[in-house]
Amino acid sequence: VCADGVCAGCGSSLDCQAGQLCDPATSDCVDCLGDGDCGATHCSAANVCVQCTEHAHCPGQVCDFAAGVCRECITDAHCTSGHCHPSKTCVECLNSTQCTGGDVCSSNNTCVECVVDGDCAGAWVCGAGNVCIECVSDGDCASGVCAGNTCQECLSSADCPYGEFCVGNTCSSAPGTHNCSVDTQCEAEYTCDT
Repeated sequence: VCADGVCAGCGSSLDCQAGQLCDPATSDCVDCLGDGDCGATHCSAANVCVQCTEHAHCPGQVCDFAAGVCRECITDAHCTSGHCHPSKTCVECLNSTQCTGGDVCSSNNTCVECVVDGDCAGAWVCGAGNVCIECVSDGDCASGVCAGNTCQECLSSADCPYGEFCVGNTCSSAPGTHNCSVDTQCEAEYTCDT
């Protein structure tokens, strides 16, 4: 609107773009003057329709006043347990110092026993489910083989030195104490009785 040779904001809502209203206090075109102009949302102090302008607009959540949206949390105080993640959701941990009992904080913000092998004691490795286990593969065992996440001396006689046989996951040279499938698995004076 031109007033006394000077361009001014608006004199009425007819001077504004479609969907906007003229704020008579500032002569500015705005999105809203009150909640009634926003349908199911609310009119902010900046005259913009937003999801919330107070916590009561967010059942079970809090209003992020800066963004005008409902969030699970803004600070740790909003989380019944845990911490407020930068994504504004409550999580168990943001770093490992927030975990107890030697646990570490995983990439999905939960406290777990391990994330990498170095989180486990001794030569143990980090297995599925973020749990420390003795082995995942044979290479994790100082000697022997990996079976059921436990290092064993042998699973079959093929894992034992020549002349020894696997009995109860232990290599043994005692005759008659092992299973066989061919005579070469037996000591010289014995044959395989299949």
